[in-house]
Amino acid sequence: MDPSNSATPPKLLDFRSGGWILLLAVLLAFVALALHLLVISRGGFRRAIGDGSNPSTYGFDLSTLDIPAQTLVGSGLPKNGIPTLSEPPMLTVADAEQFHAELRRSQHAKFLIPTERVLGIEIDGDARAYPLRLLASHQVVNTTIGGAPLCVSYDPLCDSAVVFDRRLDGGEAPPVQFGFSGLLLNSNLVLYDRRKAPAEESLWSQLLFRAIAGPAVKSGAKLRLIPCRVESWESWSRRYPQTTVMKLDTARLAIYKQTFDAYYNSDRLMFPVSPLPAGETPPLKASVRAWPLGSQWGHLLVASDADQPLAAGADSAAHAHALWFAWHAMHPASTPLAAPP
Repeated sequence: MDPSNSATPPKLLDFRSGGWILLLAVLLAFVALALHLLVISRGGFRRAIGDGSNPSTYGFDLSTLDIPAQTLVGSGLPKNGIPTLSEPPMLTVADAEQFHAELRRSQHAKFLIPTERVLGIEIDGDARAYPLRLLASHQVVNTTIGGAPLCVSYDPLCDSAVVFDRRLDGGEAPPVQFGFSGLLLNSNLVLYDRRKAPAEESLWSQLLFRAIAGPAVKSGAKLRLIPCRVESWESWSRRYPQTTVMKLDTARLAIYKQTFDAYYNSDRLMFPVSPLPAGETPPLKASVRAWPLGSQWGHLLVASDADQPLAAGADSAAHAHALWFAWHAMHPASTPLAAPP
């Protein structure tokens, strides 16, 4: 047998020649799998509730629905499809400036610039600001301001900002936590109150300020609104130098960069709305601030940049902020105002 024709046996991979890399990869894969299973075991296997379109698939009791059934639609997302927040971390003005500088340096991103719009609330000297750019990705924030348990809500589809007390039932029961239902009414956010059992949950319209389905409808429950402002960070921080502001979560930086600018600059609506305003003036997406007038509502048209009012005195804190099409759909009898009441 010619040694030159003999087959050379393949060299087996041993620990010294690189086998340790393969072993390490296998170990890391097992660790990742173990961590994944641990998360599942702690949180449980969660199935999405709601098919994105049919309200009857969202697990809510709609037998008490007190709005036309065809006006309640799916948002394209399931129940809890948007991560709401509870007591998010806040920063002082000085800390916000430092955080902004660090973010610019490390990730070439921004946190707050002077012209950025914020939703501001002040109660008994406790001033808070929530950048609308961040709220658009969460829509619901359960928090406590000035000792009052509040829900800070914002819907980017209607540019609607509403703050209300989380103490329902006349304040006799403990404050509830609100969540993202995945449903819309006139293209506007519908929240739900989190209860131990789905049958105990009610649906709440952000701009109707009341329950629209569930046990709370039977009692005629309404939300108690808290005056708030939508204005630039520069204006708010000058008004309340002691304010704190919601901190940006760097893990969600890419999501926070998404904007609704193209949507706001067009008349296009993404979901059914009725009734729509007649005529072309004001534009469908003009900005409106609203105040209660006894049992009715009054509204004031303001400039889209939020800081320059189209009427004198529009600087006053309002009970609701929204785009004109959404406000008209919910409150078609609202009275136009020349100045805040």
